[in-house]
Amino acid sequence: MQKKVLLGGIIGIVIAAGVGVYHYVNYKAGALIAEQIQVINESYAVMATEGLMPGVALSYKRISANYWRNDYRIYDLAVNVAGLGVLLDVAAIQVKGFKPGTLADQGEVSIDGVKLAQGMQLLLPPALAELSKDLALSTHYQYQYQPTNGQLLLTQQLAFGEQFKLDYQFTLQQMQPLWQFARNLTEMDAEAQQSYSQSAAYSNSLSDALALGKLQRGSIEISNSGFLQALHSALEATEQTAELSNLKPQLEQYLNSNTALPEAVLSALQAFVAEPRYIKLAFQLTEPLSFAQLQDESVLAQWQTPEQLIEFTNLQLTVNP
Repeated sequence: MQKKVLLGGIIGIVIAAGVGVYHYVNYKAGALIAEQIQVINESYAVMATEGLMPGVALSYKRISANYWRNDYRIYDLAVNVAGLGVLLDVAAIQVKGFKPGTLADQGEVSIDGVKLAQGMQLLLPPALAELSKDLALSTHYQYQYQPTNGQLLLTQQLAFGEQFKLDYQFTLQQMQPLWQFARNLTEMDAEAQQSYSQSAAYSNSLSDALALGKLQRGSIEISNSGFLQALHSALEATEQTAELSNLKPQLEQYLNSNTALPEAVLSALQAFVAEPRYIKLAFQLTEPLSFAQLQDESVLAQWQTPEQLIEFTNLQLTVNP
């Protein structure tokens, strides 16, 4: 009996210790996120004193961290601007696949309930203020990297409620240099990251690494349920933005006068501009092109007609099915 009691006591102590370690590690992980936000705010403050940007500061109500599942959440984030107050309210930010000092091969970022603060709505013209009153932006970003072959899959969904949705997906090849650049950046502490990201070396290294990556295939999809029409009406009713509302008739005029595009592509684009409900553009390059090649006019000149370019990209266009 004494042995059983002793064994039970030891097991209880081990479990209690395990639970304590579990919560302590999560607490430290959450504290690290809070520290990084503080470093960002300090960096913004320095740039504001140098006149590089307005005084911006981030605040939040709560941070939830689960180190063991690589799941981190920030609740009720606010973007504050000096002299104006809160600019944006964000209901929640969730990050998966993040571990301090390392770069995971898979990761996700979800941002929910991004709304223009009520005080900022009062500064907008009436039509735009009414449009933004109940408008909340949400987005979900995901990446998957395969270290064995350097393939990177990027996807993102952006939505204004059920009124407007934009999805894109790209598959990139030969991304090892960019991944190594990102890995080196991740290994820096928050303060070093902020300092390095503002340097010329950062821009040059990023450009060099990205230039070697190759685009293989992708798609862009838009679903609209009245948002674009409401935005057009709001822009048209506002003196400061009235010129932007001319974009639709300008697009219609351009398409009606364009004789270079194949008839199937032209008619599909005309149908979407006339009634913007749904459009999806998908492509798969016959041969992947590097980002350096995509900026090289001599490379692009090999496709002398739109038909040749469409054949090379295997372009598929779907409108208002």
